Amino acid sequence: VNTGFGSLCDTSIPPAKLAQLQKNLVMSHACGSGDPVPDEVVRMML
Repeated sequence: VNTGFGSLCDTSIPPAKLAQLQKNLVMSHACGSGDPVPDEVVRMML
């Protein structure tokens, strides 16, 4: 994805900032779960 999201969907994001855009998207949908979840559980959740 090389545009913003929502009301920014028409805004092009420069290639140098695409990795940060993707990280920000994931982080904005993240939530806490207490103790770290074991890798095998994370794989099942994906």
